[in-house]
Amino acid sequence: MQYALAWKLWQKLHTDSHPSLTADTGTAVNGTSLPVKIHDSVSGITVETEWTKEHGSWKIASCSGPDMKSKDGTLKKTKHPAGGGFSFESPYTEELSFYYGMPQAGSGTVSGDFGISRIWYSTSSEYPCLGFMLFLQTDMLTCLHTSSSAFNTESYSDDRRVIPGVGLKYRLPMTVSNLYIAPYAAVKAGYNTDSFIDSYSNTIVTGETGIQLGINPDSDFNVFGGIAFEYEHNNLSSAEADKTDIPRIVCSLTCAFN
Repeated sequence: MQYALAWKLWQKLHTDSHPSLTADTGTAVNGTSLPVKIHDSVSGITVETEWTKEHGSWKIASCSGPDMKSKDGTLKKTKHPAGGGFSFESPYTEELSFYYGMPQAGSGTVSGDFGISRIWYSTSSEYPCLGFMLFLQTDMLTCLHTSSSAFNTESYSDDRRVIPGVGLKYRLPMTVSNLYIAPYAAVKAGYNTDSFIDSYSNTIVTGETGIQLGINPDSDFNVFGGIAFEYEHNNLSSAEADKTDIPRIVCSLTCAFN
């Protein structure tokens, strides 16, 4: 196998059909050991190999992993061969998502939540699937209000909420041929800004799991569709809101880029 790999690589280095491959040959040791650096100008990958001569023929004795980091230490974008291939990776490090959450029956909301989120994924090789999120969403919740009259009457009403917050998202991106698939899980925490003028404090914690789908994962900019299940918990008591836990089905449209 080592002789076969050496022969195939030598062919690629000496044919016009692979002009992107170049080799930097070092100094032979005792005429039987030769270090060779092989560089692909398209992907930017450099592989260090050690060639050994046995029985009059050269074979590859060792081969280091490709250098997948650029000079600044961040991960390089890897192109996927058109028409085939499978890998656990994503070429996209940033996302801008627009989403709508449809409340389930009896959830205590009278409208779905509209939102926008901005996500930055880690560019380190240790945590390439972890992203930091900023979001802003709005919905309506049925809440309890006490009148300022002498009778202090209480009644429920539908309140518009505006909720900014932060979160973490973990994705498991996969490319299958020309298809991009990314199951994910996210956790978010936010604060209802209307709480400053109401008599109650309303913080929320949300868990979400879903999947994103797209095509042509080699492009520098892409748009994905997504669907997820979200469960939101409000810190309101049962005396302050009709329902404190809100399940939703979330549909999203995501712009992905570097």
